[in-house]
Amino acid sequence: PRDHAAAGGGVRPTTHPLGEAEALATGVAVLARGRIRVDGTVAEIRSRTGLTRVRVATDAIPYVPGVIRREHAGGSTILYVTDPVAAIRELVARDAPLDGLEVSPASLEEALSLLGGGP
Repeated sequence: PRDHAAAGGGVRPTTHPLGEAEALATGVAVLARGRIRVDGTVAEIRSRTGLTRVRVATDAIPYVPGVIRREHAGGSTILYVTDPVAAIRELVARDAPLDGLEVSPASLEEALSLLGGGP
């Protein structure tokens, strides 16, 4: 499938593991109760959330305006924000620890969860 996709062909595997779909598919359609809930390319679906994932390796993150969702996992805080630059500026202004700072687009799984079409 990767060679086919690299040559410009379309790939729509049927799968449950979303990481596999994100890696292989050129298009994604999420079905729930017999209806298509979300449909588009991986990039389109990820961008529909309008969110960026900001991860910091600490639980000691203060309130930051513009955070749509906040999660704690394994001693880290994950913030889903619309403006990552403003969020990081605010964290710096509040002297928040920025160890392990990672900024990335929401994954396909995160995007589907935020859009209400996934796990």
